[in-house]
Amino acid sequence: MQAVLGLIQHSRQLSDLTIEHVGRHMGQPLQQADGDNTRHGFGVQLDDNWNYGVLLDSRQQPRFELSFNNSTDDSSIGDSASMQTLCQLDYAGFTARLEAQGLQRASFHGGHGQLQREIFSKPGLQVSVYPQGESAGNAQQLCVRMMSIP
Repeated sequence: MQAVLGLIQHSRQLSDLTIEHVGRHMGQPLQQADGDNTRHGFGVQLDDNWNYGVLLDSRQQPRFELSFNNSTDDSSIGDSASMQTLCQLDYAGFTARLEAQGLQRASFHGGHGQLQREIFSKPGLQVSVYPQGESAGNAQQLCVRMMSIP
């Protein structure tokens, strides 16, 4: 998450999101998707249950996405696998750092008042951040499940 914060801090506008710029700030080169020269990314296995993927899609305008994905084959665990190991920098800490970079927050809630996503903006750049409860037993502790630009 520190790398993503650095990427956002060093990106002034959407056109800054190039393969080289994203790879440099994420600390790993982006690989071209099979047969598609407009999509680049990489994935990393974090533990037995979780991995994350980075995608840069430049088909129309650059779109950067970081998502945490449950990688277990055990359907009984499903998306309820605890995100505790992913949540070292929790949702509140991550979003506070976005605000500290000068981004303005707008929140979007679902039918029962549940936070669906937040958009953080500065001139030239918009970041969407999607939360998920750390685990079924600790749904109030929010972690970052996905973030995207734009």
